[in-house]
Amino acid sequence: MPLTPSTFEPGESDMEYQSQRELILQLKEAKEERQYTIQRMLDEILLNGDSVSEATLKRVFRPGSEDDTKTFNMEHTMLPIAKVLLRPENTPVPDGSPYAGEIVLLKAELRVQAERVESLRDRNEILERRVDFMQRQIEIKDRRLDEREDVLRKVIAERDELRKQLDDLK
Repeated sequence: MPLTPSTFEPGESDMEYQSQRELILQLKEAKEERQYTIQRMLDEILLNGDSVSEATLKRVFRPGSEDDTKTFNMEHTMLPIAKVLLRPENTPVPDGSPYAGEIVLLKAELRVQAERVESLRDRNEILERRVDFMQRQIEIKDRRLDEREDVLRKVIAERDELRKQLDDLK
């Protein structure tokens, strides 16, 4: 599904978070449609006053890069590429905003960040359950140690009583 501002209108029931994977797929599609080469993108990125290395561009557009677990920096990598490939000519915007590519990219970045936050919340929940479990284990072990300490005190008291009785017999 192509990214368009209407895709992100508030209140739409089908609004879902878009991953960086989908953004890379859209950039690849735009590159193919416009028949851009890596060199042409590098030139236009430089004309926009931005900088992305050739190696980074090749990594973004290599086959399967959308499935990489490594994420690309949104501000320094994805935004300059989107400025070139997702210009208003390629991304219909009702008000004709010259920042259409940036808007789409920033919204995608927000979605990626929201996914990260959700993932961190899930991890935090798991860690909280682990901490609760370990606290219960500590309480159990503390009770056992207290019980053993009480038994040792009784044994020591009995020993001391027996020694006293032995000393009285001598």
